[in-house]
Amino acid sequence: MCKRLTAGESVYCTYHDKAYIQIKNKYPDWKYAFENMSWERYLETIIGLKEIGDLAKAVATEELRLVRNR
Repeated sequence: MCKRLTAGESVYCTYHDKAYIQIKNKYPDWKYAFENMSWERYLETIIGLKEIGDLAKAVATEELRLVRNR
């Protein structure tokens, strides 16, 4: 995703990994609030938010690509 070294066992660098963890940790709240929102729909939604940072948007976009390629 970027040219930085990956963080431990993660596929992401330290910065992108932190964004991934935050995205992942917020998903249960969204899933509850929006009646079992799927992971794919969640990613689509947060990518479109103007409040999302560049790192989180990049991670969400990559995760969405992975979901769609399964």
